[in-house]
Amino acid sequence: MDTLIKYSLTFLLLTLTVSDSFANSRTQVISDSESMKLSYEQAQQINNRLIYHATDENGPALIARDNTTGQSQVLYSGELMHPGMIKIGQEVFFASQSGGDKYLWKTNGSPSGTTQISTIQLYGTLIAIDSFVLSKGVNGDLVISDGVETTSHQQNFLDPESTCVFALDHVISLSHDLNANTTHLVLFQNGQTTTIDTPRESEYFLVSNKIMFAHNGFCYAKTSENFMKIDPNGEVEYLNDAWQTFEVSNLFPFQDRLYVIGNDEQGSFIGRLTSDESQLDATFPVDWYQWIYGHQTYDNMIAISTTTPNASPVINTSYFLNSDLVQIEGLGGPHINVPTPHPFNGDQLYMAYRSNNSPGRIQLAQDVAMSDLLIELNDSVVESVASDANSNEVFLLLRDRLTLKRSIEWLTEKPSIGKSINGLWYDSEIENQGISIHQGKRPDGSEYVFVTVYTFKDDEPFWLAGVADITHPQISLSVTLANFQGGQMFQSGNSPTQNTFGAVELEMTGCNQLKASLQSGVINWTLNLSRIDNMQFSHLCIE
Repeated sequence: MDTLIKYSLTFLLLTLTVSDSFANSRTQVISDSESMKLSYEQAQQINNRLIYHATDENGPALIARDNTTGQSQVLYSGELMHPGMIKIGQEVFFASQSGGDKYLWKTNGSPSGTTQISTIQLYGTLIAIDSFVLSKGVNGDLVISDGVETTSHQQNFLDPESTCVFALDHVISLSHDLNANTTHLVLFQNGQTTTIDTPRESEYFLVSNKIMFAHNGFCYAKTSENFMKIDPNGEVEYLNDAWQTFEVSNLFPFQDRLYVIGNDEQGSFIGRLTSDESQLDATFPVDWYQWIYGHQTYDNMIAISTTTPNASPVINTSYFLNSDLVQIEGLGGPHINVPTPHPFNGDQLYMAYRSNNSPGRIQLAQDVAMSDLLIELNDSVVESVASDANSNEVFLLLRDRLTLKRSIEWLTEKPSIGKSINGLWYDSEIENQGISIHQGKRPDGSEYVFVTVYTFKDDEPFWLAGVADITHPQISLSVTLANFQGGQMFQSGNSPTQNTFGAVELEMTGCNQLKASLQSGVINWTLNLSRIDNMQFSHLCIE
C-alpha cells in the first residue's frame, strides 16, 4: 500500500509543529486520486492513531496513521461490510468481507492488535449497544461480542436493533418466524431459551422506531400501542396502564431516570417519570403549534428539536433543558439546530448544521452553544468525525459537494499549503508590489501552486514566476522562481529566455496572513503578507 503511506514524512513534520492549543483551519491529509480512493466507511481515531479504509492499486485495506510519528500501517487487507467501523472504548470493531464470508474483527490501531475474534459468519450490519457489538448471523441468529468472547443465540430471525443486552448469555430480543408470519420476544438466559408472554400484542408486532433498551436492570420496549417493562426473567409490565392522561411517543433514559416525549390535551411535551414510572414529576410543554420530533442527551442536559407541521414556512426550534426540565437560557432557539457531541481531549466538541436559512453550512465548535467556533464548512459533507477522548487531534472524512471526491482533513491551528493559499498577497507598507498564488489540481489528482511575484528592479517592473507540486500535508513549500527576457506581448512562437532567480519559501501564518521568504544568492527578503479581501476561502479557516 505504498500509495496510501507515502505522506508519512510530511505528516510527521506537520504534526511536530502543532502546539497544544486547538485549531481553526483545515489541513488536507489525503484525498481521492486516480490511484487511490477513500472508502465511505467511517474514519475513527484511537488515542493518537487515525484509522480509515481506502483502495489503491494493491486493493482495499484498513489503514492506521500514527499522529505522532506520521507513519502509516496496513491493519487489514480487504473489503469491509458496511457500515464499516464501530468504536467502543479504545477498540474499533469491523466486519471483514472476503469473498462471500463475513467475520467479526477488532483492532486497537496496531497490526498486532488487529485480530479476527469470531468464526461465526455474519449476514447483517454491525451495531453497538452499550459495550457490546451485535450483528445478525447467516442463519438469522443473533451474534453478540464484548470484544473478548463472542456468542450466538439461535431462534428464527432475530433483530439486533430490537434487543436488550444484560450480558453475553442474558439477552431479550425480537424474533421473526417467517414461516408462520409471527413475531415474539425471546429471553436467552444461561443457555435457556424462553418465549416471553406478551398478551396484548398481535401475532405479528414490531418494536416501534427501534425503541428498545436496557436500563437499571430492566428491558423497555415500545410497540405500536404499548410500552413494556420486562424484568430480567421475562415478566412483562405495561407502563401505559398508569399513563391515563397523556400519550407517549418516545421513551429514553437520562441520569438514571426515564423521560418521555408525548402529547396531552395541551399539546406536545417532554416529561420525566417518577421513580416508579407511574406518573410525571416534571414537564416542559412546547407551544400548541409545535411538535417535538427529536432529542439529544448530553452529560448534564437534554436538547429537544421541534417543528411546526401545520405552518408555512416551517419553523424549527430547539430547547435545552436541565434534568429537572427547566429551560437553560442562552441555548437553542428558532432555526438553531441541536449539535451532535463527539469525544475530544477529555471533553467534547460539537457539530451542527447551521440555521435553516443556510442548510449547506456545517459548524464544529468546542461548546454546545456553538459560539466557540472551530471551523465552518460549506463546500463538503462531513461523513465522519474522527476524534478521541484521549487526543486533541480531530480529523474529518469529507465528501466534496461538487466533485463528490472524498478527503480526510485535519483541524490545525494554522493553514497548511493547499486551497487556503490561493489569492493575491501584499504588504501594506510596500506599494504596487505583491505575490499572486494559484493552487490547482491536475487530471491525475496531483496538486500544484503557480506563483507570480510582481516587484521592481532598477526602476523597471520586474516579475518572477514558478511552479511547485504539493504533497499533503505540507506546512511550507519552496518554489523555484525565474525571470524571463526577450518575449513580446502576446506573440505566438516566441519563447523568452528563462533565468533562475532564486526561490521563495511560503508558509501561512494565519487565515489571511502569509510569510514569504525570498532568497537569491546571498540576498534574502522576508515578507509578511496579507490577502487582498476575498471571502471565497473563508470556510477553510476561522480567526
